[in-house]
Amino acid sequence: MRFFYDCEFIEDGLTIDLVSIGVVDEDGREFYA
Repeated sequence: MRFFYDCEFIEDGLTIDLVSIGVVDEDGREFYA
């Protein structure tokens, strides 16, 4: 089974923080956090 993911980050010049992540599998099931 394959998963496809996308991540969003925010950067302030000193640190990089993960804002959200989304995952979709081959069957179309989705997860967002």
